[in-house]
Amino acid sequence: MPGQRPAMVVRPASAAEVSGVLRVASAHRLPVTARGSGSGLSGAAIPEPGGLVISLERMNRVLEIDVDNHVAVVQPG
Repeated sequence: MPGQRPAMVVRPASAAEVSGVLRVASAHRLPVTARGSGSGLSGAAIPEPGGLVISLERMNRVLEIDVDNHVAVVQPG
């Protein structure tokens, strides 16, 4: 499938902003494609024409490291 251009791209910086964007997209019945960081060359996140891409690249923080249990809690970007 060839690359597609979405109608819009948003770059939220918090879970609250993601929630707000998804609420608006749902109200307007916009297709949403979530995207983290990366090149996108594999074609794994091809947006719908006229849809919305929600780029999570700004949400790139490590929230917690639990050394004892070998667990890291991180944001999606």
